[in-house]
Amino acid sequence: MHTNSAPSIMQRMDRPIRILHLAESPYVGGINAHIVSVVRAFAGDPSVRVSVAALSGRREDRWLIDALGEKNVDVIPTVAGFDVGARDRVRGYVADGGFDLVHTHNYRATVVAAYAGLPVPVVNTSHGMIVGPGLKLRAYQWLERRAMRRLAQTAAVSDFVRGWLIKKGVSAGQVRIIHNGYAPPPNSAQLDRAALGIARDAVVFLFAGRLVHGKGVREFIDALRGIDGAHAVIVGDGPLRADSEAVAHAARVPTHFAGAQRDVAPYYRLADVVVLPSRMEALPMTLIEAAAHGKPTVASNVGGIPEVVVHDETGLLVKARDRALLHDALRRCMDADLRARLGRAARERWRHRFTLEKMAAALRTLYTDALAR
Repeated sequence: MHTNSAPSIMQRMDRPIRILHLAESPYVGGINAHIVSVVRAFAGDPSVRVSVAALSGRREDRWLIDALGEKNVDVIPTVAGFDVGARDRVRGYVADGGFDLVHTHNYRATVVAAYAGLPVPVVNTSHGMIVGPGLKLRAYQWLERRAMRRLAQTAAVSDFVRGWLIKKGVSAGQVRIIHNGYAPPPNSAQLDRAALGIARDAVVFLFAGRLVHGKGVREFIDALRGIDGAHAVIVGDGPLRADSEAVAHAARVPTHFAGAQRDVAPYYRLADVVVLPSRMEALPMTLIEAAAHGKPTVASNVGGIPEVVVHDETGLLVKARDRALLHDALRRCMDADLRARLGRAARERWRHRFTLEKMAAALRTLYTDALAR
């Protein structure tokens, strides 16, 4: 029996729905990498028009602007810390832009938009409010959870994050799960191993992320100690850069520090294994990107990581902060047959769960529901 369903709000409108993605600031990181993926996901969709704006921050990083192009990201000036005027500036920006819905990312953007008295629905994505016991971070987390009560809906990037929000008092009906999506860029460059000082037969272990406490970059380097034929490649920058270089030198681990890269795809293609020994992660883009490139992963068994990595099927999971177990897992990955098996399964899991198409479909439903309220 065929049943005609009522057309959605997006289908009934005679123009594209205008969605503003409002970010914390333009710095490098998984949240802004996610926003770039959202823009790409809707690039060919005539029913949705995505715009991006970022609140200015203290960092001088322009990663989001560089990734999407100068003309495609507006920066709304704000003062670091408590800025009452930010609400008026965001409200004016939304009104002048003729947006139908605002989608926020990270604490400050969500709090400002929730209390700005916007004339359109607001939804947010919670990318993970888990790391960091500091008083300032806990205050921001509390403010964002309070702000969520004023929003049309919250998207959690993983089941782990959704459960954490509910445990902290957010209504279960307020939060739905929308996994991050990713697609490898079609025209990524091919890196030359010799130019990077990497032997042709070396096994390349890739770490991609900010070099900060909690990401496990020191543990990653140290765990490669004594594994003949292994070569570390580290993509990213941060306050632990000099320390990481010193650790690599002391451990005598061949390591190439690539610094921050706008396009990490060539490094995934170069890698044999991707490693993320973080102490906590909500749903790391790094592991989704690795899977899309068909690369096996070694990662900590924490947070939302097991929703991406299935132990001994698509990668290897280890106890966080256990360097001996991490070392053993990395040594296991010297086996080419194991890497091939895990990599094939990782790409298949990505194809079923973490593509741009699946993320876009879930977001489209989120927007339709928010606009129908």
